[in-house]
Amino acid sequence: MENKKKIAIIDAQAEHAAARLGGALFYLLKNRQKPQADVVFLCIGTDRATGDAFGPLVGSGLKNVKSAAIYGNLEEPVHAANISAKLASINARHKNPCIIAIDACLGSYDRVGKFIIRQGALAPGLAKGDNSLRVGDISIMGVVNIAGAYSKASPLEILASTRLNLVMGMAKAAAKGISNCLHRLF
Repeated sequence: MENKKKIAIIDAQAEHAAARLGGALFYLLKNRQKPQADVVFLCIGTDRATGDAFGPLVGSGLKNVKSAAIYGNLEEPVHAANISAKLASINARHKNPCIIAIDACLGSYDRVGKFIIRQGALAPGLAKGDNSLRVGDISIMGVVNIAGAYSKASPLEILASTRLNLVMGMAKAAAKGISNCLHRLF
């Protein structure tokens, strides 16, 4: 974890990827701006596009977690059509929540299959060309495929044609790392 930028880039297929992700998240949560706030995971995406299922798969993998609130999974996804209402609900239920936003993203070829964990918000609507919404105090992004600059396909086409094996493996490692982090934290 770089101190100045507070960012970690972790290869999801590496041997200790879950432990490294959990360690980076633990560091950010221990040093968060809202230490007394409820910890809320907002797992963003939909299962209608393979690549975009990263967030809901992580949320489903966290279904047994009791020490934090989890929003977004395969049964009840949080996506563009309902994210504003979900954020209003979170803010009504949790006083001053520390939101960890989890979402898939596209990136350069050398970043595919990597997690980007950082302090600060992410923009969940970028694949649709909307970057007006920012969400999260901490972000976990799973780079599931190459960005449009490296492909002639649209971002939505790229997400729809992403390999399920990659997304599922990344989601499993992320859920394991988050669970381990929360066991250490609480």
